[in-house]
Amino acid sequence: MILQSLVFFDLDGTLLNKDSFIEPVVEEALHKLKLNGHLPIIATGRPYSQIKNILDNTIIDTYILVNGQTIIFEGKVIYNSSFDVDEIREFHRLASRYEIPLALYGENSHVVTEVTDTVQNALNYFNIPMPKVDSNYFMHSSVLMMLLFTENEEYDNLFKKLFPSMNFYRTSPFSVDVIHSHNSKARSIDKLKTHMLAEGSTTYAFGDGLNDVEMLKNADFSIAMGNAIQEAKDVSDIVVSSNNENGIIEGLKYYNLI
Repeated sequence: MILQSLVFFDLDGTLLNKDSFIEPVVEEALHKLKLNGHLPIIATGRPYSQIKNILDNTIIDTYILVNGQTIIFEGKVIYNSSFDVDEIREFHRLASRYEIPLALYGENSHVVTEVTDTVQNALNYFNIPMPKVDSNYFMHSSVLMMLLFTENEEYDNLFKKLFPSMNFYRTSPFSVDVIHSHNSKARSIDKLKTHMLAEGSTTYAFGDGLNDVEMLKNADFSIAMGNAIQEAKDVSDIVVSSNNENGIIEGLKYYNLI
């Protein structure tokens, strides 16, 4: 089958409904999409350990994970980027000074440095179970992404200023995703296209959050969900219904992909 296009989907607030699963009608649309020659690809802030059970029954096997720190093509890892131990140690030291808990994401597991109300609220926001507590995780496991658990956006700006080598995305009222500044969903799309020898392929992107903005700007056709933040809507070609109102199907039909 000739590849017609690459279609990238964020997960939380986009492909997933409010209960963090894919509606059967949306799953059926993904099957139609692939049968029509369009390759569905996940582009999410989550690690593989948090999406495996969600996507096990779908036809999707290509993913951009942890905001671009990992790329999996047809089930095989083709790109991985982790923090240096000294980087995390310094980051952890400053977070501890301000009593800000962290989450540390590895390739197949993730932990939190402590349990607080803010940590619990952040995990509940994404319907993620509480992981193990291990403040020394970075000493024995590679770390692909960190989360700052804070509701105070002044700390967002402080950490951005002190760690210019990192990208910060506030993805919930309670947490901020932290990755390397040389990575993002958009940059990993370019890496994936190069790997696939598909540089000239048409790209579509669906998203709703701050970590989707660059991807939406760079796609040939971009679709913001009705529940998206304003920044995502402002850079998108169209805005569809919310993730709980079959907005995915609306967008796919608008561009005659299904």
